[in-house]
Amino acid sequence: YTGIGVLGRPATEDGKPWDFTLADVLREAQPEVAMVAIFRSPPERMYSAYYYYGHYAAKFGGNPEGFHKYAEQQVAAFNKCLAEAGATARQCVVSKYSNMEQLVKGMYSEFMDDWLNAFPRKSFLFLKSEEYYADVPGHLEKVLDHLGMSKPPADVWTPMTGMGATNARATLGEKRGASQGPMLPETRTLLNEFYAPYNAKLASILGDTKWNWG
Repeated sequence: YTGIGVLGRPATEDGKPWDFTLADVLREAQPEVAMVAIFRSPPERMYSAYYYYGHYAAKFGGNPEGFHKYAEQQVAAFNKCLAEAGATARQCVVSKYSNMEQLVKGMYSEFMDDWLNAFPRKSFLFLKSEEYYADVPGHLEKVLDHLGMSKPPADVWTPMTGMGATNARATLGEKRGASQGPMLPETRTLLNEFYAPYNAKLASILGDTKWNWG
């Protein structure tokens, strides 16, 4: 799903980049497919992933201080890649993906070309996670319309749209023995600054400043 390469691998066995992406494979299989993408604030997405995949918290600590150490390490490593021989963000995304998976996954703009080159813009419905959860019924109606599906009857629709999240961050953290709490302000500042140019690029691609999360 990252668009980097089949099975998420960043390169072939001889070290050369893939000359096709998952978007290319999907186009060959389903050229008329309709797709829905939900983008979440990158720092929040990374914070949730830190607790969802327990090995991060096990290494750095299952608390906001541990996440801060992890975020500092990831940002420093990516910036080091950018500084090496004038590498581009895309080159670093591909070459460092396996070591910086959670940081890279929030760089949505760096994957957009793969998908928009493979499919027309009308194939996609892009939703903002924060807006979706603020109005689930309204956004599900947009999804059904995009997919060419009819709205189900009220006895199905009402309980469906009233369901809560089954993998809420707090629940996952408790299962993994983590004491979460809110993200530290200094961590949020670090990640907001890191993601700012990529959010701006995404906003430019999609023609809407809401993707700046500012």
